Amino acid sequence: MGAREKGKLKKYEFFVKYLISYILVLVMPLSTLFLFSYNHSGKLMQKNIMSMQKGYVEQVKGSIDPAIKNADDIVQNIRLDNRMKNYILEESPYNYCQAVSQLKEFLLFNKLLTSIVIYRGEDTLLLSDRGTFPARYLGGKMVQFEEWDSEELKRRLRSTEDLKFFRSFVSLPGNVKQEYLVQWYPMHDNGKDKPVIMTFISMAEVSRIIRASDSFQEGYFVILDSQGKLIWEEGEALCTPEQMIHYGSRQIEGTDIFNSGEEKYLLSYCLGAETGWKYYSMVRYSAVSGDLVYQKKVYFGILAGLLLGGSIIIYLFLYTNYVPIRRLEEHVKKGMQKEFGNGKLNEIETIQQAVRFLSDGLDMVNRQMKELEPLQRDYAVFRLLKGLEYKKEYLPSFLQREEFGMNYLVVCMDPCPGEIGPGQYDCIKRQGNDWLKGIEVLGKPFMERDTLILCFDSSVSERFIEKLGKIAELLERQGNREIRFYTSSLKSSVNSISNAYFEACLTWDFFSGAKQERVISYEKVMENRQQRPDILDELCSKVETSIIVGDIESVLRMPADLENDRYEALPRHRLKETLFQLMESISIHENGDLAEVINKDLGILLQQYDGVIDWNRFRRIFSALCQDVVNLVMNKSQEDENALKMEFVVDYINQNFMKTNFSIMGMADDFSVSPSWLSHYFKKHMHLTLIEFVNEKKMNKAKEMLCKTDISLEDLTGNLGYSSISSFIRSFKKIVGMTPGKYREIYGKKEIKYGKD
Repeated sequence: MGAREKGKLKKYEFFVKYLISYILVLVMPLSTLFLFSYNHSGKLMQKNIMSMQKGYVEQVKGSIDPAIKNADDIVQNIRLDNRMKNYILEESPYNYCQAVSQLKEFLLFNKLLTSIVIYRGEDTLLLSDRGTFPARYLGGKMVQFEEWDSEELKRRLRSTEDLKFFRSFVSLPGNVKQEYLVQWYPMHDNGKDKPVIMTFISMAEVSRIIRASDSFQEGYFVILDSQGKLIWEEGEALCTPEQMIHYGSRQIEGTDIFNSGEEKYLLSYCLGAETGWKYYSMVRYSAVSGDLVYQKKVYFGILAGLLLGGSIIIYLFLYTNYVPIRRLEEHVKKGMQKEFGNGKLNEIETIQQAVRFLSDGLDMVNRQMKELEPLQRDYAVFRLLKGLEYKKEYLPSFLQREEFGMNYLVVCMDPCPGEIGPGQYDCIKRQGNDWLKGIEVLGKPFMERDTLILCFDSSVSERFIEKLGKIAELLERQGNREIRFYTSSLKSSVNSISNAYFEACLTWDFFSGAKQERVISYEKVMENRQQRPDILDELCSKVETSIIVGDIESVLRMPADLENDRYEALPRHRLKETLFQLMESISIHENGDLAEVINKDLGILLQQYDGVIDWNRFRRIFSALCQDVVNLVMNKSQEDENALKMEFVVDYINQNFMKTNFSIMGMADDFSVSPSWLSHYFKKHMHLTLIEFVNEKKMNKAKEMLCKTDISLEDLTGNLGYSSISSFIRSFKKIVGMTPGKYREIYGKKEIKYGKD
């Protein structure tokens, strides 16, 4: 009975310990993560709301501000246009028709501008986009202001000296009485009366623009001019304009949140760059955050579900693994009793033995890591020689730090049956003790040859061949075999060791001199190479000529010429010599950056093939070399070619846009490019799409033919390349703003009439 009670107690203790671990390891970190996620998501959602409101205000500004600026530009054009002067208008009725047409065209490009009226004095005609009328109708039948009668209106117009704008309810011809933003501009004229330009901007259209977006949310929108004068306010007045300006003065541009009483508001402010007008939007935070709050609840509901599910899974895992853990405990206890006697171990002895076992295991791991250090060093040196990425901390100490005035040399030795042993390594070190700063030996990393990396002071660089010769002689006596060193050129940087290794390998590959020489340098081999003219020399000459004259097409065709069988019979060393000769030609005839890129790519390919170049590898490297030359030369002159091609594209459109079969697909085929690339290229240089450019030219031609000829719509449609009359009418109305028949009715008869006069 006592044993059973003891087992129950242990089981209870087990679950208490793991319950505490569960709280510390899972519940507390997840709770912290939950709170952090909650705060972060709240800030992110609030940032999204503020960004949406700022975008809404900028959208309203983008619709209103350019229209107001455009209205000012229209007025300036009218003031400077001689066709609007009194002495010009009085010369002929045709001049009146031209002036009215010009005013109508101004209105086509401004959605807010409803009408333009020019008051030129009581004795002259009233000029507007609706036509010409006697001045006695002003203020009565024409342009009736709510505040003034006809005489008062004319008196105020005659006394206008400077720009003046105000809001008023006005009745315009053909429109019901509604509110407008009215602007008066005095014109400069030498006549008795000074004309005044009146523009009428529809406040109903301004209101429609403000309320068009869902972001308005029954908020409050205010527009002020550059002097702080109220232009328009829309929606429920959540505060006075003065309070809104006060709140907005705390920020430059953007959206801010502030509390007023118990309510939270979003205030957005934007300044019109073209007019200097100020745009304010105020909306209740609760009105725009409803959907985001719902998303937040769903998000945190999922997190809470995951936390609960994880808790249940971990509990079940602990419960199901309780029995195996108990069995493992008994097994360990029996093993320790067998090792240290049958006596029972108390808790302190158990901990001491466990620590002793752990310490022995760590000592074993340290010994194994020390055995791996030479392998790690050799692997890092191997990657350094190959020009690959390496871990600097694994390199020998003399390669980790780069000292000023040091020279680095890579030496390859002839293949030998064995490896360089410790005795030979010590021999080299003792022989060069007076001049070597560091040495590293790597056995057979390349073509079964041993490789040495030497570091020495630049003061002995002129005698290094003599000193290496003594080392080679000593190694010959010790190893009873012939030793020959193939050296690279001297390098002043660790980063150049991969190039030095490549040069040493080429020296070993190219050498064909006297057998008694013990040290063969890269410079000597390159100087003494025998040049035998053959088909590879002809190939190099062709490449060099094509680069000089800029014949890129010939360079592209050259890899195809290598299919001839006579190339495959050439020795391997000639293939490698040819690649080196090509690198020298590019360095001479191209700029430094281009030559550096191509030579670097070629060097990497040669290293990947371990310096062994057969016919297939040569052909692959030569093709890559030609492609590099073509790509880099074409990128260099891309801007000049683009400017030249753009003239061809525009000229092609001018000659073919009226043809029925004209299309972007056919045009792309004629220029041997894809339609998508041609469209992107055209928009980049012309700042409008191909379709917009072609349609604009077609509409200009259509307007000209409608005004100057009696051509029928059917013939006009065919001449412009449209497939049907309906598609032509839709395109014309979309661009011009009216149907072809209406346009001819307004402009065509007048031009024909006055042309006959």
